[in-house]
Amino acid sequence: MFKEKIIEYRLQHGLTQEQLAENIGVSKYVIDGWENNNKLPNRSSLESLCHFFEINDSELLTEEELNKVINKNRGNVFLYKAIAYSYLVFIICLLTITPIFASQAFNDSNPILPTQIYLEYYGKKYVGLELGKEYAIDFSEIYPDMNIYYDECTLAESDFYTSENNVITPIKKGIFYVNFTLLNKKDNILYTGTALKVYCYDINKMKKINTVEDLMNIKNNKSGHYILNSNLDLKDINNYIPIGDYFIDGEFSGVFINPNNYVIRNLSINTATGINSGLYGECLGGLFGNIQNAYIDNLILENVYIDVSDYTGKYYSVAGGIVGNSGNSLITNCKVSGTIIGQINVGGIAGSISNSTLRNNTFKGTVVQKDGNKEGPSYSGGLVGVIHGCFENQAQHSGCEVTDNFVDAQIIAESISGDIAGLIKGDCVKQNNIA
Repeated sequence: MFKEKIIEYRLQHGLTQEQLAENIGVSKYVIDGWENNNKLPNRSSLESLCHFFEINDSELLTEEELNKVINKNRGNVFLYKAIAYSYLVFIICLLTITPIFASQAFNDSNPILPTQIYLEYYGKKYVGLELGKEYAIDFSEIYPDMNIYYDECTLAESDFYTSENNVITPIKKGIFYVNFTLLNKKDNILYTGTALKVYCYDINKMKKINTVEDLMNIKNNKSGHYILNSNLDLKDINNYIPIGDYFIDGEFSGVFINPNNYVIRNLSINTATGINSGLYGECLGGLFGNIQNAYIDNLILENVYIDVSDYTGKYYSVAGGIVGNSGNSLITNCKVSGTIIGQINVGGIAGSISNSTLRNNTFKGTVVQKDGNKEGPSYSGGLVGVIHGCFENQAQHSGCEVTDNFVDAQIIAESISGDIAGLIKGDCVKQNNIA
């Protein structure tokens, strides 16, 4: 049922009713009505929920509930049509009474409506922004193949930012989307869609990571915002346990930035023993095990050694220098050097990514994939093992972006491998990568 699903997804994202309401543009009382009074969303709210959680409507509503929402929406359409029909009759009467003047007025008040093109399914850009810093949206960069020309730009109102033309200024930290309308007067075209997914942080209120102990304590608040404030050496930790999994720890869903280029050295995982299993029974090796809706910027890892190829659990081990699995996240400007070894889905930066962005990252070292026949085909790449984009039948067609990355790797694989990725499933913007 919808009421159970909305509670489930809200809690999975660590949100209160007020926070969810702010993110999708409704009041807290609407959320409370959904969760406690068996009320169903209207079509607009349903689309906003699917957009925010990046799921399709069938994951929120039963077939019966979805039909009710659609039929309710059709009822509103019939009402609007009735009003429009009444108005048309009124106009015809006026034309009959005053044919000359009314006819001229009718022509002047009914311009040809612009052709509307919805760009949601062409992708959006993931960016990390500091609170209060302006950001100019470059639509030609987001939609490079669309050749978009526009005279007027209007950005949707939001509690998270102020805007002027194509420039936003974040005023509230959190994750939010920027919707837009572009008017091309020359060709009479109206473009609409979502330009950005923004991870906004307040650099003055971030937890400083000064010691190895501080790094390990991230596990106590995995939705927090962190800034690396010192070089860290992990040489005394013989078998590092990644931050964030599905069951015991919960995934990391916060912000981790490193604007001053500090370095984390000697990350070592030499056995899968002690690492918690993931959602599907797999082992996740990396500085982070699993991240969801996270933003990681300029993380520098030197002399990494990760080997989880001895995993003997139900399924397999996944490994990447920064993260094992990444979902709906942005990993950018990171640098990793060393050796990464796993059984399936092995990459220098990430083992696998889903609806995520890898931009301007560097890996130098060795990627090794062992035991490729454990669960069928296995995949390894210098940057990422497997890229999972969205498919045509999904409500939110975000896909993945893998751009401007650099790989200098030796790849040793028992199964399928690639310089950048072993496998790409679904949609992925993949360009300007060097391997």
